[in-house]
Amino acid sequence: ILPMILLYVLLILSFKFFLMMII
Repeated sequence: ILPMILLYVLLILSFKFFLMMII
């Protein structure tokens, strides 16, 4: 099984967190 969707979600969450920290 390839958890590509999970990886994508993790990436989005990380980006969101980063954006939140910046602002």
